Amino acid sequence: MRKTITALLTFVIITSIFNFGSFIPSAIEGAQLPQTVSSNSDIRTSSLNNQSSSEFSSVSKQPDPNAPKIQSVTLQESSYKKYGLVEIEVKFSADYVNPFDLTQIVLDGEFTTPSGKKMIVPGFVTKAMIRNDVLEWGGSNDSKGSITKDQEIWKIRFSYNEIGNYSVRIRVKDKHDETISDSKSFQIVDYLASDSIAVKQQGLIEINSYKQYFQYRDSKKDFYPVGYQLPWSWPKTFQNYEENAIKMAENGGNFTRIWGSGIEQTMSVENKNYGVGRYQINNAQAQDLVLDMFRQKGIKVEYAFDSFNSFQSAEQWYGEWKNNPYNSANSGGFLSKPAEFFTSEKAISLYEQKLRYCIARWGWDANLAIWEIMNEIDGVEPFYTNKADIILWIDEIAKYIKSTDYYKRPVAMSFAKAEGHPGINSLNSIDLVTVHFYNQNDIASAMSNFIKTSNIFGKPVVVGEFGPDSGDFDRCRNGVNLQEGIWSSIASGSANVAQYWWWDELINPDSLYVQMDPISRFVASFEFSKEKLNDLPATSSVTQMRALGRINEGKTRGLIWIQNKNNLWKSIAVNGKAPSLNNVTLTVSAANGDYEVYEWDTWAKGKAPIKTIMTVSDGKLVLIINNLEIDRAFTFSKR
Repeated sequence: MRKTITALLTFVIITSIFNFGSFIPSAIEGAQLPQTVSSNSDIRTSSLNNQSSSEFSSVSKQPDPNAPKIQSVTLQESSYKKYGLVEIEVKFSADYVNPFDLTQIVLDGEFTTPSGKKMIVPGFVTKAMIRNDVLEWGGSNDSKGSITKDQEIWKIRFSYNEIGNYSVRIRVKDKHDETISDSKSFQIVDYLASDSIAVKQQGLIEINSYKQYFQYRDSKKDFYPVGYQLPWSWPKTFQNYEENAIKMAENGGNFTRIWGSGIEQTMSVENKNYGVGRYQINNAQAQDLVLDMFRQKGIKVEYAFDSFNSFQSAEQWYGEWKNNPYNSANSGGFLSKPAEFFTSEKAISLYEQKLRYCIARWGWDANLAIWEIMNEIDGVEPFYTNKADIILWIDEIAKYIKSTDYYKRPVAMSFAKAEGHPGINSLNSIDLVTVHFYNQNDIASAMSNFIKTSNIFGKPVVVGEFGPDSGDFDRCRNGVNLQEGIWSSIASGSANVAQYWWWDELINPDSLYVQMDPISRFVASFEFSKEKLNDLPATSSVTQMRALGRINEGKTRGLIWIQNKNNLWKSIAVNGKAPSLNNVTLTVSAANGDYEVYEWDTWAKGKAPIKTIMTVSDGKLVLIINNLEIDRAFTFSKR
């Protein structure tokens, strides 16, 4: 079956290469990718973790005398806040050796909501936290992540938004049989009026009905991500992560992206010294602390499970294959080259085991907004020779994530090349189109073009990374490079403020985080999810001024970003600043009527916009622009 689908995918990929502009997303569906590959299905069925079972068995049977014995099920409270952590500790005896191995032992909880909905939530094993062992990671602390039988603590973590009374039953499976506990009860209550805004905004986000932007699931109000990359901390300490988060939050940031694995600096639960299928508990606990810290700061997280580095051996591309636990050169590894990872049934099953552990541990947290399967999949060593196998792997992994995550968060995949790959971006199992790009002399032009190209897939476009090459750092310390990217992204239709990569080389050393303040206030003033938005029809009286923006279909409200093209970041770096533009006419197509127009200073922290009342009588909103040194922004709405 896998070979048949691979052949079909190869045909689709070749077709898309020669006919990209007319690539039909449904072509992949013609290859029947939604079907589970039979050989993988057999592996998962033979394991104890049978995700196809939607509810616990209610049929009474004679238990195996060697079945697991549940000794206690403990909830810390009887009442929990909406989206708050419901943590259950389960003590049991069972027959297993490796507590992470789903072929030996599986813990699940079956939760029944007030409305009768049932959800299966995976459990996980951990141990008591020694805080000093998890405030930094790597080095000597790598040896402190192991777990012994007497240290094991089994937990299930859950949260939800429905107010009322819940019940939960616990199921423990080992090689002999399964045991199901009696039902336990608890309740979830609403927020209090005294709760902070950060607490009240802990809810999940979703893609809006127009598949352009994000909104809160409960209120349907906008969530527009503002922030920059924090994939790891250097030095590898909780304190460094927290300092970065504080600066972001104080300047209006509400979103970041972290890596769960991929390079040595991350808090990876996998480690070559532990072997495949065993996890480093102290690093998992470090991630507990970091994710909790982001939640307290009101910063939502995109969580990338891995990065291409793990499956790349070339050191010039920062390859980490030598440290990958799947590598046969390492104890317990069984793969001779990265390409085998994407086709080996054993590797896929073990990788899904790791994903299940991560989702069990952190999936309860509504502040965790997006799952990203892998950072820059086109950077893995076999991508350009084994594309069909990799597309099949992505689809399979994405579906596994969705089947395991009861919150059904959006699932993403990113690329090193901005154009991505149509065979991946068109998969129904991938919810977002993610763009990364670097080293552009005219960032706004590139941004607009990349987003327009990506819109053909009918999904929100997220600009996950951008920035200069490292050789241009000194030319970018004035913040113009960052400015061009963040403002052109929202004006071009990105679902987020484009995320700058160089947090440790530019954002923090040069205090560029203050540039998040004006843009965060700007996006908060505009409703993105309310209705479908299109590119703004606008013209400038001079070619030196660029205008990008978004407008609703009724042409009664929109946003505009204008830029002095004589003062692009590279031009300033090479030639110095050119004179400001004056007496430029900007004409925007708009419905007739009276308008409130707000002019925004895109650089000043805390500065309120200037309001003007204008009348449109001939279908044209006309603005006269003066003193345009670098850029400026406007919002307008019909009264």
